[in-house]
Amino acid sequence: MFTETAHVQNYAKYRMRYGESVFKYIVDYCKEARPGLDLCVDVGCGSGQSTTGFAGYFKKVVGVDISEHQISQAPKDLPNVEFKVASAEELTFLEAESVDLWASGQSFSYMAEKETFAEADRVLKPGGTLAIFGYLTLKGKEQPINEVLYKIISKVLPYWPQESKAIFNKFKHVNLPYPGWIRKNDIVSPHHVTLEELTGVFASFYSVVAYMKAHPEEDFLKDIETR
Repeated sequence: MFTETAHVQNYAKYRMRYGESVFKYIVDYCKEARPGLDLCVDVGCGSGQSTTGFAGYFKKVVGVDISEHQISQAPKDLPNVEFKVASAEELTFLEAESVDLWASGQSFSYMAEKETFAEADRVLKPGGTLAIFGYLTLKGKEQPINEVLYKIISKVLPYWPQESKAIFNKFKHVNLPYPGWIRKNDIVSPHHVTLEELTGVFASFYSVVAYMKAHPEEDFLKDIETR
């Protein structure tokens, strides 16, 4: 999916970051049982959008992604962070019961649940935390902006991978094999973006890349700016 240089560069530069409130909520929960916060593994990390967020809390964070192209765009200047190319089902570089927090964002929907949970169980310490999180689609402060965003997203929706659409229903399809797990849907993470940044966010979407390939006669990103 992430094989083109321009695509992964746009993803690394413009993809929306999670707000601090997301990381704080997850870390506070993790600290209840594992207050040491020694090791976090961020699975399906892309180019490190959430990995860097966890870096401010843990002694060490490992970002993992199956895409070598994505990992090539990850930051290289964080002393307590490293990135590895690997799949969620085979975290062979991690010892058993070594991880305080196993975390995964939007990309979780692409993982094989049974095998992924089995590997998470292997690497998590007793009392460790497994957290799956994501954000919904773009939304503006004013209705005219939302109408434009809706038209743009509706246009590329047929090109949206089915796995990525799972975030629209807040991962309700996921069957967590852990009794007593909790869901938190009301965390607000506002972002203020310029028009250039908004265009860049759309350029980071696989659905937009696929749409532009299917419709080379359209200047899709320029159309966003003129709307």
